[in-house]
Amino acid sequence: MKESTIETFFVIIDRGKAERISDILTEHDVKMQFVCLGEGTAPPNLRSLLGLEQEKDVIISLVPAEKVSDIMSDIKTKTKYDKAGKGIMFTMPITGFNALIFKIVTGEDIRTAQNIKREVNEMEEFEKELIITIVSRGNADLAMEAAKQAGATGGTMIRGRGMGINDVEQLLMIKIQPEKDILLIVTEKASKKAIMQAMCNVVAEQTGERAFSFSLPIAELAGISSVGR
Repeated sequence: MKESTIETFFVIIDRGKAERISDILTEHDVKMQFVCLGEGTAPPNLRSLLGLEQEKDVIISLVPAEKVSDIMSDIKTKTKYDKAGKGIMFTMPITGFNALIFKIVTGEDIRTAQNIKREVNEMEEFEKELIITIVSRGNADLAMEAAKQAGATGGTMIRGRGMGINDVEQLLMIKIQPEKDILLIVTEKASKKAIMQAMCNVVAEQTGERAFSFSLPIAELAGISSVGR
């Protein structure tokens, strides 16, 4: 039987197009979706020449690996996405996730699922990982302090908004606030699990709310002297 794997699906597109992307993701039963505001970095003269938009929507979603190809094809067909300069979409493997994410993305209970690929080929060559933890607006400081207590040296917080929230609420039978704080933490692979667990546990214990946490592999790292000391 084929293993269950999850990938992080990124879409970067002109500002105002996130809702259309979200609709397509929802059609494919993708329940975990978050949008952040981004900004293009192309020089003004080049943007003007190519008709590029400066402001961008960044959509981050978690998708079963077997759905990725169909979703990309659908986005291209329905949005003319492959027109030059209009955006980019790509996936990254997930090297770890909490049980809540697995249930939302696959509809299965991680304790009883038989064919889970929890690590991507064990990825021994990747010594550093990026932990992405999503909490309700206002809980970032609490989660970050828990991460530091578990060994994290620091992190970055960005603001986002949950999309497709209704489906997740129905699945988990809880109320979820759409406004989100997204924490990005670079850490050693050996510390990843403890940091993820600490953040999720503290947020649940002190607020009664759920945190979503997953990790991505980092192939190369530069400019951060404190990581790995």
